[in-house]
Amino acid sequence: LRPLPCGSAMNVQKDVMFQADSWMQGVQNYRAQKSAPVIPVEPLKIVKRNEREVMPYNPITQVFKDPKMEQARRQEEKDALVPTLNKAYDKQLSKESHFNVINQQARHGHAYEKPYVPQIKPPSLVTATKLKYDLFSNLPLTEQHWAPPDRRPPPPSPPKPPRQMEYARPRDFDIISNKFKHRHADKTLADLDQKKTAIVDKYWETRDFDVIRCAYVDTEKEAYYQQRIGEMIEQQGAEAIAKMPLSLQRSESMLYDITTGVVKDQERLNQLEARRLQDLAARAARVSFEESIRARDQAVQSKTNEQAYKRISHDRFTESTSRGFNILTTESYAKSGRMPPLPKTSAKPTLYQLAKDPALPSSSVYRPPSTQADTAPVVRSRAGSAGEAGSRAGSVGSMGSRQSGGLSSRPVRSGGFNRRPSRDE
Repeated sequence: LRPLPCGSAMNVQKDVMFQADSWMQGVQNYRAQKSAPVIPVEPLKIVKRNEREVMPYNPITQVFKDPKMEQARRQEEKDALVPTLNKAYDKQLSKESHFNVINQQARHGHAYEKPYVPQIKPPSLVTATKLKYDLFSNLPLTEQHWAPPDRRPPPPSPPKPPRQMEYARPRDFDIISNKFKHRHADKTLADLDQKKTAIVDKYWETRDFDVIRCAYVDTEKEAYYQQRIGEMIEQQGAEAIAKMPLSLQRSESMLYDITTGVVKDQERLNQLEARRLQDLAARAARVSFEESIRARDQAVQSKTNEQAYKRISHDRFTESTSRGFNILTTESYAKSGRMPPLPKTSAKPTLYQLAKDPALPSSSVYRPPSTQADTAPVVRSRAGSAGEAGSRAGSVGSMGSRQSGGLSSRPVRSGGFNRRPSRDE
């Protein structure tokens, strides 16, 4: 066997392998230890017949064999009898009524007993049962009841007659006396009228039409028949036209004669004219609506174009034509005869125009370039074009561009070239 390590907490006295003399014996002891119960159980003791004790209680006579034990048991039962009965009595009354249902007497001597206080029942509480008769005498409550006659419950309503089938109902006619049991005269007259009606209907079933005259026996019926025949003859052509194709039904040749103009079917012609007038009215409304939409769109488009053209200064056209020649080809407009296209912009109104027409806007006053010659120097470009400059902001250049300041402080773009003004200017 190998030695135990130092400091081991194993109990050497309980180690079966350590106590065994050999390895085989140690393994056997280990298996026996694992199969042994943790809690020791005593083996069952078998008692033989001759070793049994005498039974202390006789099950037949219900008495203990020991007199002292029997006397003690009887005294215990006697002492516990009254409390047990009282407890059972109280338990019974806690779940049942506190009076006797036979003699209607209150039960006394229990824990739930309450003093009896006699009370007079109100007139509406005259019965405490759903039965319509007395339980013991089987008499109705109107004859036998504890309350006075004027306070007894009302008698039950008479039962409804049983529902009977048609074949099980009693007959209204007596076959012995050959009379009705009730209202014999009225019912006899009603039967006679019904028989007369049946005889007349049966007579006219075979005698409604005269085969010799080929006419109805009844003159009113014959007149109505002839009237209906005439109406059907008049509508026969219309029904034949209704069977034709739709294109042929609505053709004008079926309504009137194209050559002579004689109307063939006035009703269908009026319907056709009504449909045409309805179509024209619908088309007119649609056309008028389209015209209104077109006029509105044209007004909006013209206003948009006018606003777009008003954003462009009219001086761009006047400056390009005032120089008298084309800036690219240097060709004179007067000699070539080819002038630039007319502008779509409008010039600002002059003072004379404003005085003549006060409705024009006073803020847009047209000032020609010649009126500013004395107050602003003139700058000529290399191509010979003249640009006007003034003290007002936004002066106009030769190509239509604007400058916010005068020529004395900033360079002016004229003819595509920039130059600074000289000291003499």
